[in-house]
Amino acid sequence: MVVSLIPHDIQYGPQAAFIAESFPADVRYSGTALGSQLASIISGGPAPIIATALAAAFGPTAVGWYLVACAVVGGAAAAVLRTAPDPLPTSSPPTTAIARSGQPS
Repeated sequence: MVVSLIPHDIQYGPQAAFIAESFPADVRYSGTALGSQLASIISGGPAPIIATALAAAFGPTAVGWYLVACAVVGGAAAAVLRTAPDPLPTSSPPTTAIARSGQPS
């Protein structure tokens, strides 16, 4: 069990950056949060019900094939996902200090 956590943690490290870079900077936080919550509802919610029904109808091997199918769908989605361009300029000076005081600091 402990050994299985190593690939799990290796996957979770870059996952946050991968998901965040999928959205433009102005909606990055909302897009990441909405995507995470919808993924939990759509795939995580009915998964135990589907796995139980598959195990009852076809045996426990069918649950493994269900997991393989989910992995294939996830891999295909990740393969076609593009990172969003960052529309915010990166070399301009910060404008918050100028807007508050009226004078550049």
